[in-house]
Order: sequence, then C-alpha cells, then structure tokens
Amino acid sequence: MVLTTHSITGAAFAGLLATDPALAFTVGLASHYLFDSIPHWDYKLLSVSEEDDKLDFKIGSASFTFDISRIAFDLLLGLVVSYYLFVSLAGFSWLIILAGVIGGVLPDFLQFLNSKVKNRPLAWSQKFHDFFHAEKRPYRQAQLRGILWQLGIIVVVVGLTFTSLAWLK
Repeated sequence: MVLTTHSITGAAFAGLLATDPALAFTVGLASHYLFDSIPHWDYKLLSVSEEDDKLDFKIGSASFTFDISRIAFDLLLGLVVSYYLFVSLAGFSWLIILAGVIGGVLPDFLQFLNSKVKNRPLAWSQKFHDFFHAEKRPYRQAQLRGILWQLGIIVVVVGLTFTSLAWLK
C-alpha cells in the first residue's frame, strides 16, 4: 500500500477505536499489517535494489532524491486528507489521528532503517512485515488498477467510519 492509504486507514481506525494516543498508535500499526495482507500495488522505488530478498536503498543517488520527494508527497497527502476528514469533518482529536497515522506508516519507515543500520537490529520487524505482506513485488501489478484498488479501500474505510459515527450519535 502507499503511505496515503496507510495514513488514512490508520487514522480512521484510530479515530473510531482509540481514546488515547498510545492506543491510537497501536490501532494504526495493526491497520498497516491488516491492509498489507491484501494483494495490492506499490509504486516502485527507483533507488532500491532487491538482492537476496533484502532491500538496499542507494542513498545519495538522483533516484534516491526523486524517491524521497515521492515518499514525502505521499505522506503529506495522507496527513492532509486524514486531518481534513477526521479532524475537520468528523471532529476527532488531532493527537489521536496523528498517532494513528504514525502507527499506520511506521512499518514502512522501519523497512528503510533496517536496510541502512549495520547488523540489522530491526530484522525482526522486517520479518514480521514480510509475514503479513501479500506479495514480494506488488509494483508489478498494473498501476492504474492498483491506484483504483487503493482508492476503493480508502472510500470503503472512510465510508464505514462516517457511517459508524452516524450510528453512534
């Protein structure tokens, strides 16, 4: 999944299920693994090589700068949409939503750290992430279909969130 999808789904679940930031973070984190278990599309990071099933980010290359720009936009879009939907419209606490977003995207950030830190102290996190991840190379799916699939997931999760709020009132 892209970070926008993980951000929005983590925020939605946190807003509905959490009353404090620690629980919101945990719910967002759990949502990451839940949604990664669904076959999905990811955009290919151009600065990453996959050798021996290990990610290797080529820091300093032009492709790394491009990838960081895409990742930053992806994360910012998820934050902005989450804030608008769940804080401005639904009235959830910004702290709860932010904790859900952070939990929702953390496993992907840990993948990057795991690839760069010597002796791989985060190898357990990568193995856990790989266990839940639906496919090894999901970027090979058709891009348009992958984007539409993730938009569909977002629409369903947001729709269920607002429907649940209406029932609770």
